[in-house]
Amino acid sequence: MKANMWNIFIIVWMFWSAAFSSDISIRQITFDNDSHLLGPYNPWSPDDEWIVYTCGPNHLNDVVKRTHVKSGRNEVLFAITNQTEFGPGCGTASYGENGSVIFIYGPHNASAERKYEFWRRSAMIVNKTGTAFIPDARDIIAPFSAGALRGGTHCHQFSKDGQRIAFTYNDMLVSPDLRTVGVSVAGRQITVDEHPENHNGKWFSLLLVPVKENPVPGSGELSRAYENCWVEWPDGRRAIAFKGNHIATDGTSVTDIFLVDVPEKIEPQNSGRPLAGTETELPFPPAGAAVRELTDFSKPGLLKITARPRFWLSSTPDGSAVFFQAEDTAGINQIYSVKTGSGEVSQITAHEADVFGTVSVHASGKKIAYLCDGSVFVTYLSAGGSERLTAKEEYNPAFVYWSHGDQLVFGNRSAAGAPVQLFMIDLFPPATVIPRSRFDKSGWGARHETILKEIENKPELIFVGDSITERWYSAGKTVWDRYYKPLNAANLGVGGDGTQHVLWRLKNGELDRISPKAAVVMIGTNNSNGDTHTAEEIADGIIAVVSELRARIPETKILLLSIFPRGTFAQREQLPAPAEYNDQRRKNEEASRIAAEMADGKHVFYLDINSELVDRKNRVTPEIMPDLVHLSSAGYEIWAKAMNPVLGKLMGTKRLP
Repeated sequence: MKANMWNIFIIVWMFWSAAFSSDISIRQITFDNDSHLLGPYNPWSPDDEWIVYTCGPNHLNDVVKRTHVKSGRNEVLFAITNQTEFGPGCGTASYGENGSVIFIYGPHNASAERKYEFWRRSAMIVNKTGTAFIPDARDIIAPFSAGALRGGTHCHQFSKDGQRIAFTYNDMLVSPDLRTVGVSVAGRQITVDEHPENHNGKWFSLLLVPVKENPVPGSGELSRAYENCWVEWPDGRRAIAFKGNHIATDGTSVTDIFLVDVPEKIEPQNSGRPLAGTETELPFPPAGAAVRELTDFSKPGLLKITARPRFWLSSTPDGSAVFFQAEDTAGINQIYSVKTGSGEVSQITAHEADVFGTVSVHASGKKIAYLCDGSVFVTYLSAGGSERLTAKEEYNPAFVYWSHGDQLVFGNRSAAGAPVQLFMIDLFPPATVIPRSRFDKSGWGARHETILKEIENKPELIFVGDSITERWYSAGKTVWDRYYKPLNAANLGVGGDGTQHVLWRLKNGELDRISPKAAVVMIGTNNSNGDTHTAEEIADGIIAVVSELRARIPETKILLLSIFPRGTFAQREQLPAPAEYNDQRRKNEEASRIAAEMADGKHVFYLDINSELVDRKNRVTPEIMPDLVHLSSAGYEIWAKAMNPVLGKLMGTKRLP
């Protein structure tokens, strides 16, 4: 079953890459068997280097992880050590701009009597130093503590300054099915009486929106407030936008978009009613938490806000508009916006298929990303045009989110039951990661066809690279025949190739229907010629190549080699003089160092043999590299002997010395 799912994934990925590879890059960044579950809010770290998510065997996830976008390295931020079928459980992790991570955390002492429920959960924060704490206190014993809650909080979102948390809430004591919106404010620790259902909190928490089980028709009373987002204006004012359910005068249920102001200062005494609530009443909002309706869809023939598929509201960075979804006149789910000042509603998209999931707003406020027709789309708000970024998938992608720049992350699965993996889209990638063919170069296409024939033998070992790799079949043939031919090895090297050309070849047949035990990768030296590419851009290309290998041949161990030392073009004109250390070598070493971060010791392994290829004065010599770039037969012997002990372990063979 596992192999079949990966085969399906490979077929889908091939179609995807072939159709959508011209000006953007799409790269898989997670590969393990965990389901990498994104929440409804921002998963990007403030520096855009990490993606945070939860994972686990079922909806009661037990680990909060983050993945380094460039290297694919995983780190556990929080792990539940006492997980049971009843909880605690965790979920919907997101980052704040202060670098803290927040997520749902179930009852720490979960049992059959105290299992995870909507009304029995809280927030957990892991700050930049790795310290974990619960911000929202819980107190179910009267008289209740101001600043504590009596139920469960859900889908937490930091304000921009990281000093407030918006959440949805279900009360344990009064009408647990009612959902409303609240806020936690930093700076005031709440201590409550000991009880199995109670816990202390480091922040002051309260509800903002009153809700009732049976609102009076036409009164504006709400039965539900939910799926909210922060709205923050440049002048410092804050509000929370939310969906609100109420009953129209004709008795029909209506959903509209509302705003509730979040007071700058909140004191327990300033509401006139108990913030903590009573045994028969929900906690009361503070003074200044004014609720106003942004839309009014209560009249027949007006928009109907989408109930399914579920989505959360999102706002522009300047707080001027809130995005939501509703059916158009054809019954298709589209994106709309409502201005927070005037309440003016505008239709944003006009797709022929339903939009689904939460809209992600770019940091500029000028474009949005979302899911539609099994794909990731971007719509440019000023121009009004929409662009499909990924091919249509049978299994709908999960949430999609902008970074602080022009990258997107989204989740996708290859088949039913397969784990959700995370992918990154870069709208303006360096040339080193954009797949490019070289059919305009004499012999390149023929060499590609030769490789396609060679892999029909189902190689157990492949070498991926440029002319240095290709010349295993000429200058290195004696060494190749001795060590690697008996292992059914295939040479996927093509002279003149950079990382972008290797990517094209890997995406166009050179990995089809093979699953070698190991792959040796040495690529990047051609990208370092001149000043076209920086070390980081070269590293991005190497990382893209390794990621492609991981995605297409997931069972293969990858041995990534540092870019070999070389002479510059100017030094090559001075032959037979050896090449002193130079800036091009320095750039390649830096690129290799960055790419080496992909090595996890499980799937990707890194080896630097460069010291074996230079003399005692750290110079490239013509005895090892006759043209100061390509290896002699002696050079290939050095390469093999330095690499074989590691490669033998990866291959699981004793035939390599």
